[in-house]
Amino acid sequence: ETLVLPGMAPQSTEDGAVYFRGPAVAIGMSTGPPTMFSFNRRSGRMDYFGPVVNRAARVLGQAASGEICFSRTTYDALP
Repeated sequence: ETLVLPGMAPQSTEDGAVYFRGPAVAIGMSTGPPTMFSFNRRSGRMDYFGPVVNRAARVLGQAASGEICFSRTTYDALP
């Protein structure tokens, strides 16, 4: 199922030329405990660091626009 929000659907000109295909997002995921984290006072959120976060960044580097890629540890954790 594809989620289409108002204004995010593909847009085309009167002659059919597509000029907007919606937002393009790539996602990389990895599973595991963070080895380092700290509270960011400016944003009010946690910042995470370590090998799992680095692995997620490397997995993201393999994802093309519109893809969700995940590591083997994430795949193994799926039900």
